[in-house]
Formats: sequence, C-alpha cells, structure tokens
Amino acid sequence: MKQLPAILFFVFFFTCSANAQIPENGYFETWQEEAGGLYTEPPGWSTLNVLALIGAPQTVTQTTDAPFEDYAARLETKTFFGNLIPGLLYTGNFDVALGLNGVQPGLPYNANTRPEAFEGYYKYFPENGDSAVLFAQLWHYNTQTGKRDTVAQAAMSVLTTVSEYTKFELLFTYYTQDIPDSMYVVITSSGGGATGQGQSGSVLYVDQVLFATYTGIVPLFGSIADKIRVYQTQQHLQVELPNLLSQGFIELYNLQQQSVLQQALTQTTTAVPIANLPAGMYAYHIKAAGITVKKGVVAVVK
Repeated sequence: MKQLPAILFFVFFFTCSANAQIPENGYFETWQEEAGGLYTEPPGWSTLNVLALIGAPQTVTQTTDAPFEDYAARLETKTFFGNLIPGLLYTGNFDVALGLNGVQPGLPYNANTRPEAFEGYYKYFPENGDSAVLFAQLWHYNTQTGKRDTVAQAAMSVLTTVSEYTKFELLFTYYTQDIPDSMYVVITSSGGGATGQGQSGSVLYVDQVLFATYTGIVPLFGSIADKIRVYQTQQHLQVELPNLLSQGFIELYNLQQQSVLQQALTQTTTAVPIANLPAGMYAYHIKAAGITVKKGVVAVVK
C-alpha cells in the first residue's frame, strides 16, 4: 500500500483539494460525497476514507447517535488486506501515494486569539485494551528557521469504555507567547493502549468539537482560512489571495511526483507561468506558514 500508482496521486488531489480549509463543521451536521459518491466525510476535515479509492473500507461515518444535534461522527478501526486502518479525523491532508503513512498535518489558524481549551463530547468502545486519542496542537511559523514552532498543546487518551456521551475539556499548555498561525487536531479510535497496537473493532463517537476562550468559543478552530481562488489561462495559473498568507508560495509536481516549479505568492493576484512546462497533468500545492492550504490539478496543453 506504500507504492500506489502515480495516477492515484492526481486522483486524490482532484477529489480532495477542498479538505485544506479549516473546518467549520465541528458539530458534524454536514457531510458530503467525495470522488463521485465513492465515500463521504465531514467538510473541512480529512479522514482515511480516501483509501476507498483503492477499495479500502470507510472508517469515519455519519451517525444519528448524537448528544445534542442531529448527527455526530463515528470512528471505527478496521482492517484491509492485513493493514489496520483506524478511524481518523484530522485537520490536514492525506497523500494517497504514501498509503497509510500519508497523513500530512496542519492548517492555518486565523482567529488571532490564544484559545484556552480544546473541548467536545465523546464515547468509546475499545477492543482488547485499545485507546482513543484526542489531540490538538498550535504552531507559529518561524521565519528565521523556516520551521513551525510549537506554541501550545492539549491531549488526552481514553483507556476504558465510556458508554455515555461525556464532555472532554482539555486546557492548552502554552510553551511560547506567540499567537498561533496554524494548528493540528487529530481524533482517532485507535491509539494502541498499553500494547502500542490498535485493535480492529474499536469504536469512538465524537461531536461538538471546538476551541474555547475565556470569552467564548472559537467556532471551529478559528475562522476559515482566507479564500484562495485558482484558475487557469493558456499561459498562466492565476492565484488570488484576498488576504496575503504568511510565507505563501505555490509548487507544481509532475506525474512522477517531482517538483517542477516553485513561485512565491507576494501579491493579491499572482500569475504563475506554465506555458514552458511540457504538456501533461500537474498537481499544485499552495503553502503558507510552512503548511499546505490548498491542492489541485492543472493540465498543460500544447
């Protein structure tokens, strides 16, 4: 599963580019079909359901077993040809070309606040000593090192059966005085427990996930990332950033997943020349603060 055909690399970017936005769906009321109805997932979140492209089962599904509103998320650990696939909800992207190792964490966080807590509701039914994990981390991009510094973290493991919806309220531990500009949330049905090995059949329910401050909630994880518009002309790929993102740049990859072009995005609208590239399909990544915020596909025709 680690060596998938290169064409899946482009199938993934075409069907899942919208996942690179900060979710406003922490109550999991909205779900949408992906890849022409092959699988579903809550908009704004990423899941391993994308592995349905190679025939794997969905491990994150919508459920009416919810504590308050109509729907919640149900995460179940399953197997596929001997590979364990946990139920996994996270804010980031998934590189299908890397199989089960393809999780790429991180999204922009633009709320301009330092949240106090990571909160939500859950219940859990582990198999054979398994554990669930609820984790959030805040980052700040360091322009001097070109890396993200950890600003704060909140996390817990669930080690026993929790048969009724229970609130979790995890205070952030802050390590710096920075205002975060990016974040990562991961919720999984299998953390491995004491054995370090997840177990098929472990089920986690989660709902009403949010960041909280002393003055209220940040719905959800802050405001959505600045809307990025990408469209193609014959000679250029036009990238519009309504508000410039920190350290923004675009990178294009060919079918062999080799980087063929990089360009900084320093203007509200940037024209990226593509006419000199050989004819073919290219995947693009738009990055800011050291993380990918949008992906897509462009075709160069001669």
